[in-house]
Amino acid sequence: SAAQGGGQFANAAAIYRRCLAICRRSSDQLGIARATNGLGNALAELGSYEEARAAYAESLAIYRKMQDRYSIALVLCNIGTIDSVLDAQDEARASYEESYKICAEIGDQAGMGMALMNTAVTHEREHNLEQARDLYQQSIKILRRANYRIVLPLPLTNLGIVFARLGDTAAGRVLLHESLQISQEHNLTPSLLRSLLGVATLLQLEGNLEQPWALAHLVAKHPQSNQETVEQA
Repeated sequence: SAAQGGGQFANAAAIYRRCLAICRRSSDQLGIARATNGLGNALAELGSYEEARAAYAESLAIYRKMQDRYSIALVLCNIGTIDSVLDAQDEARASYEESYKICAEIGDQAGMGMALMNTAVTHEREHNLEQARDLYQQSIKILRRANYRIVLPLPLTNLGIVFARLGDTAAGRVLLHESLQISQEHNLTPSLLRSLLGVATLLQLEGNLEQPWALAHLVAKHPQSNQETVEQA
């Protein structure tokens, strides 16, 4: 599995590159698809978004040939995330919509929730807060039903920030508290760091500047903060 945290993302990328070279030599198409998707994940964590997208695209092409619908939906979400970070929100939504449709057809509740959550992110980045709020709420409902608790902190954090930006900091606090609680219960350090950054954002929106600075500094310097989290901090 991919190594987690800080400089270990580079190690993970190196391991996936070695695996990919072995799979290419043996013409192992499934191995290539898995290695390029894993490499894309590691590169995305490092902030090498264009290279990550190219790796995902190769993985997707192979999975489409294999008609592996579960993996197609998964990689589409990964590609959408890269496009969203690169501010190509329409392209990201197209990938998420296709992913959601496939997940609905094959009964993948967790995948449906992820696709809705990621679509919400695109609207939040475009400051369409009401639309983002509604999609986050739908995503959380599905993820709860699927008992996919290890993912719940992200939409809970994002929804908490959206509520705060819409002026309801009380609702935001409740959601952020749940996000922190789940992250701690399951030892999800990267999610905990994103949740702390969400708390910092809420405090800042309330006019508190000293505590958010301290929290953002902690998150930015933590070895398990990925590139995107560091940039946000």
